[in-house]
Amino acid sequence: MPSQSLKPESIPIDTTAPLSPTHAFHIQYIKSSISILDLSPHLATIFSSEEGPSFEKAQALTTPSAPPVYTLKKNNLLGTHVSVTSGEGKDIAEWRSPIISLKMGTTAIKILPSELNGEAENVEIKPVGIGRRAEVG
Repeated sequence: MPSQSLKPESIPIDTTAPLSPTHAFHIQYIKSSISILDLSPHLATIFSSEEGPSFEKAQALTTPSAPPVYTLKKNNLLGTHVSVTSGEGKDIAEWRSPIISLKMGTTAIKILPSELNGEAENVEIKPVGIGRRAEVG
């Protein structure tokens, strides 16, 4: 089956339905790593259907000692190789976006085997145009 290219402007959005999020995450950047904290248990505190999300309330719920559900860590100086670990410290994915390669601009994401998926899954994100990196657009 041929792959389809989805662009943000081609995805239909129903603006008549009220927003009702089921999960909330906070992303913290500290030096060369990114921690993703789960704020879903506090969703009623940080989101109301009348006012929308409250970033101030979400920020107040986060502390540097809060355990992350995911951590992204740079494996090299340029950040073109990133490892993703779970809150338990298990490696769950690898992200590679080499600057110099035959597949210039292509990002490869490898989701490692786990209890949920028995084998590794590979995702390849190609550039959207000449001179544009895969993670742009």
